[in-house]
Amino acid sequence: MTNTQPCLVVEDLRSGYERDVAVIKDVSMQAARGSVTGLIGANGAGKSSFLKSVLGYLKPQSGKVSFEGEEITGFRPDVSCSLGIAYLMEGHSVFPSLSVEENLLLGMWPWRHDRNRVRAALERAYDRAPVLMERRQTTSGLLSGGQQRILELERLYMTDPSLILLDEPSLGLAPKLAAETFERVESFSKEGIAVVLIDQNVRRVLEISDYAYVFQLGEVILEGTGTSLSKDVGNIVKEFI
Repeated sequence: MTNTQPCLVVEDLRSGYERDVAVIKDVSMQAARGSVTGLIGANGAGKSSFLKSVLGYLKPQSGKVSFEGEEITGFRPDVSCSLGIAYLMEGHSVFPSLSVEENLLLGMWPWRHDRNRVRAALERAYDRAPVLMERRQTTSGLLSGGQQRILELERLYMTDPSLILLDEPSLGLAPKLAAETFERVESFSKEGIAVVLIDQNVRRVLEISDYAYVFQLGEVILEGTGTSLSKDVGNIVKEFI
């Protein structure tokens, strides 16, 4: 991991969908600004549930979550967002009946009364993704899958987050669009944002991750730099089967 002060620190986190049943079992991890932290494991290993626990969608049963040095354990998702945490959930999250611009503006809902901030954020999104400017009045449901993913990522970026949690950003995309998505993910970290990444493309995740954690049945069974884990990716993936 980089030498940067951790942006996100999770200590012995335990959570579940029922009071007495733990899905996440005493997981600890860190994510630093300007780095990509990968979470890999089989479907059902607990990766998505872990992110939901960090965000407050799942109430932790025990453990601690700290963001930028402040404890946020069990905070509501909207509060976490206002603090500077952005989250891309698995599957498409655009509102298909709304226009591109309306979708972008919804990403700035917590700051809707600050017109100057909203306007500046919208301009940044259009500068980074000209295709969104070209199609700003288009109904979002008419966009291609790749364009919808660009819309989702730029909507996250508009909030000026310190931490971005990404759950399967390349899912369902053609190889070329998936590659462009990973490039965009890398650009976030290069701008000093802490990125936590889950994706089915394990090799690519490890290639761009500064550090990674391997999940199995709600526990971290292995961790290390992306480079070191890449050397043994074949054996790691076998454990998923």
